[in-house]
Order: sequence, then structure tokens, then C-alpha cells
Amino acid sequence: MKKIIVRFSKIILVIAFLNIFAASVNHVANNGQFFGVLTKPFKSYIEFIVLVQDVINGIVAQIKPYHVIADKNFKEINLLEKNIYSLNAHFELDRYIFKLRNMRNDSLIHSWSFTKDKFVGSFEKYLVAHPQNPILLNDGSLIGMLYDTENLFRLDKSSNIIWHNTSRTFHHSINMSHDNHVWACTSRKAATKSEHSNNYTIYKDDVLTKIDVETGTVAWEKSLSDILISNGFINIVHGYSNDEFSYGADLFHLNDIEPINFNGKFWLQGDLLLSLRNRSLIIHYRPETNKILRMISGPFLAQHDVDIISENEISIFNNNRTGTEFKAGHVDVEGNKDYNIDEFKLKSSNIVVYNFADSTFSTPFLDLFEQENIYTHRQGVHTFLENGDLFVESTETGKIYIFRDDKVILQKYANKVQDKGTTEYPHWMRIYENVNFLNE
Repeated sequence: MKKIIVRFSKIILVIAFLNIFAASVNHVANNGQFFGVLTKPFKSYIEFIVLVQDVINGIVAQIKPYHVIADKNFKEINLLEKNIYSLNAHFELDRYIFKLRNMRNDSLIHSWSFTKDKFVGSFEKYLVAHPQNPILLNDGSLIGMLYDTENLFRLDKSSNIIWHNTSRTFHHSINMSHDNHVWACTSRKAATKSEHSNNYTIYKDDVLTKIDVETGTVAWEKSLSDILISNGFINIVHGYSNDEFSYGADLFHLNDIEPINFNGKFWLQGDLLLSLRNRSLIIHYRPETNKILRMISGPFLAQHDVDIISENEISIFNNNRTGTEFKAGHVDVEGNKDYNIDEFKLKSSNIVVYNFADSTFSTPFLDLFEQENIYTHRQGVHTFLENGDLFVESTETGKIYIFRDDKVILQKYANKVQDKGTTEYPHWMRIYENVNFLNE
């Protein structure tokens, strides 16, 4: 009995010591001076522990959340006859490296780097920030963005910062407009209060933000919820389907602002195409008049990356992901006989083309998507080349492809496969067919 009392007393003392130690650490970390002359050495000890933790985090950071296990059975193919250039990035321990490569022979044309000391935000955000969708400018400078952080920047050819916008939270795509500006997706916290109760609707509102290329300053911006409500679509903002257990906090998930840079029968230069993933919706919007001209929904789910491909057609990367998926085992389907299970026939992601002239849809290269089992749960980008070939980035698998007719012209991992058998996401690779302007 005596031994039990002694052991119990020791446990109580250890718990008490840990509580006192934790309170002391918190006190000193918040500039408390209770320990007098011992405060400084105590603080140095705390900083040493934090340094050790940062070193460990730095090691862990080499395996980012956007690293994936490479498929050992995946065979790379390269049948390109002409030069096609890719611009994307990868992460190293103390920097992000942006690389312009010739895809035909994998040669490096130029690289830029954005180092950790330039990053604005917490260390945790630095660890998970995607170096997303960079843009190459005529003078050899580069506009880069770190996903879901306050970091949009322009680097000169030597990687010196020309400007660094840290005033907004930037996410998803960035795209050049006809008037030398960049359209960027940003976000803000929003709340709406009912007049008939004390209840609030709190949600993430996306914002269309136009950035001056020369200065990096905000030239124009507009709340997406304001656009929708002013055009009579309050149901899309505050519809009853907004459920706190699904997408209630992220109503729209704006993932692409695609500027239209030429006049046509169905649009004007300066119009925008907006991709709202969580509504499976494409919006044709005119900023000059604040008018929504067309709402496009149809045979696509949780889409990304909308492009203009002709005078009357647009293309959409269709993820084909349902918005109500649960992992197997999360819901006891097999054990509950009340479920009526219908299997969706969603074999792969694909490209959907929408025709403005007759409001019809088509799915080019569908057989190749299914044959190569191309599916990315999130993200995904594409580009139609001048000769009709299709570039595809399957982001979450790390793979890229080029299709021609019924044939695979290129398939490979966008970033190098590491010794540990992992590779990194492509991070929304941008394709160029000519970079001769870099030599001017």
C-alpha cells in the first residue's frame, strides 16, 4: 500500500512540475519578467528548443503534402517533334525554384528562385504553400504566387524582387489580361446577419482582383458574392443547400479567372470567365458593366481551368468529382441495408468543350482519358496547342500528357522522381509554344 502511495505521489509531483514549467514557458515567451535575472537564460533555452523544432520541421518539409508516390509501372513517352516549353516550379528546403524547360529534350532554358527569407507568413504556411501557375513576361521576368498565402510577386531575370504584394490572400490561378494586368483569385472572410434574428451566415467570399503588372498594386477588385447578388442570383450565395458539414464555409471555391482578350460575336475584350468549383458552374461576366451574361452548367463536376479555344468555344477541365464523397468505412454502407447504392459511371477526368453558338457540349480525347486512367480529385489544368494537340496536367498524380488524335505524344512526370520514389505536383504548369522573345 505504501509503494502505491509513493508512486501516486510521484505522478502528482511530475504533473505539477509540468504544469509549472508550461506556465513559466508561456510567461517568458510573452515577455514576462517574473524570473528576474534568470529570464534571459530561460528565454535562450526556449529559443533553442524552437530552433531544434524548426530544424526538424525543415527536414520534414522536404516531403511536402503535395508529394506523391510515383507509379513504378508508369512508362514515360516523348514523341515531340517540335519545341514546346513548360513553366512550373518545385520546392527545395530553403526556396521555391521556377523552371522554364523545353519539353522536347528536357533542357533547362532559365530558372528563377524565391527564397524562404522573402516569404511573408507563418512557417506552417510556408511548409504547405504551392508555387502555383507562374507567368513569364517579355523581359524575362516572372510573376509567381504561393497558394493560399499573402505572396504574389514579380522576379526579374536574376530573381530579384521587382514587387511583392502581401495585401491579399492569393489562391489558384493567375492570368494576364489584354491591358497588362494580372487577374488573381483572392479571398476574404464574410458574414451576413439576418434582419429577423441574431443569426449570422459566416463564409469565405472569393474576390476578383486585378493587379498592375508594373507596380504590383491592386487596380480593381470585386466581391463574387456582391456580383451574384446584384445580378439576381442570391440563391447561389445563400441557398438553403449551404450545409455546414459540406461546403457551407466555402460557397464558391473560385479557381480560375480567365480573361477574354479579343472581341467576338459572344463576348467583348475584357470579359471574364469564372470557374466556381463548388457550384460546378462557369460564369461569363463583364466587369465594365457588372453584368453576368451567361451561366454555364452541364456535364461537368468540380471543374477547374476554363480556356477560350475559338471564336465561339471554351474548354473546361472536368474533374468528375462528386461533392458528397466519403471515404469507404466513414459511412457503414455494407452494414446498413437501408442504403440504395447507385454506382456513378465516372471513369476519369476529362475535357468538356462548350459551344456558345448552340449551347452544346462535347468531350474531345475522352477515350484517351479513360485509356490512361487520368483522374485528379482536385486541381488539374489543360491547354489546346495551335495544331490541335491537347496538353493535360493530372495534378494529384504528378503526371503530364500531350494527346494528338487517338495517340499519346508525351507522358511523363512533371517534376523529377526522387530517390525515395516520390515526385511533386506540377503546380499548374503553364505552356508556351514560342519563347523567342526572351532573346530580344
